[in-house]
Amino acid sequence: LALIGGGIGGLLARKVIAPVTQLAQRVSAASPDNLPVDLSGRFADDEAGFLAQTLEEHMQRLQDFIEREKAFTRDASHELRTPVTVVKGALELIAAMPAYQEPKLKRRLRRIERANERMAATIETFLWLAREKDEGHQTCYAAALAKEVFKEQASLFKEKPIQTKILIPHDPVIPAPAPVFRIVMNNLVANAFHYTSEGRICLTVHEQGVDLFNTAPLSPAFPNTKNSGFGFGLNIVRRLCRRYGWQLEIGETQDTGTLVRLKFAPEKKSGNEDCC
Repeated sequence: LALIGGGIGGLLARKVIAPVTQLAQRVSAASPDNLPVDLSGRFADDEAGFLAQTLEEHMQRLQDFIEREKAFTRDASHELRTPVTVVKGALELIAAMPAYQEPKLKRRLRRIERANERMAATIETFLWLAREKDEGHQTCYAAALAKEVFKEQASLFKEKPIQTKILIPHDPVIPAPAPVFRIVMNNLVANAFHYTSEGRICLTVHEQGVDLFNTAPLSPAFPNTKNSGFGFGLNIVRRLCRRYGWQLEIGETQDTGTLVRLKFAPEKKSGNEDCC
C-alpha cells in the first residue's frame, strides 16, 4: 500500500509541477530579441495559467521598453551624427579661407575641430555602450592613439608651466575599437592636465597597459564622489573598462602625485613598470 500510494503521489506531483516546469523552460530560453508574449494561451485556467498571464504582461511591457530603446538609439545615432558631420565640413571650408590663415584664428579653429572630434567619439562610445554586444572584432594600436591624445591635451594647456614626457617602450594591440580607447585616454589625460597647476605629467605605454603620472594630489585630480567637478568622465571610463575587461587603478605616489594605471591584461611579472 505504501509503494502504491507513493507511486500515485509521485505521478500527481509530476502532473502538477509539469506546467510550472514548462513555463520556467520557456522563460529561461527567452532572449531580448525574442521574448515570449503568448504564455497564457498555452496553459489551463489554474494557478499555472495565472502565473503565465502575469509573466506575459511583464514580458509585454519589457518588449515595449526594448522597442523604445532601440528606436531612441537609432534616432539619436542619426540626429547626433548629422550636426557633427555638418560642423566638420564647415570647419574644413572655413580653414581654407584666406581670412582665417591668421595664427590666432587657426588655433581657435583647431580647438573647435578637436572639440567636434571628441563629440563624435563620445557619440560613438555611448552608442556602443547602448548595444548589448559589439559588432565584429575590432582592434587598435595603443601607442599612436595615446600619444596623439596626450599631445592634443598638452596643446590645450600649453600656458601652464607643466613639463610633459612620453615613454613608449611597447605598442600593444588592444581588442577594442579605436574611438573607445580614445575616449578613455582623453578623459584621463584631460583630467590630469586640468588639475595640474604646475609640475610634471608623464605618459608611459607598456606591454600590459598605460600609466599616467601627474604631480597633482589624488583627491582633486580624480575624485571618487559622484558630485565632483570631473563630470561624467570618470564614470564613463569605468563603464568602458568593465565592458572590455580592463582594470583601472588610481593611487597616490610617494611624492604626493597621482598615478593612473589602465591595464589591458593581467601583469606577467611582479613589480611595477617604470613610469617617469
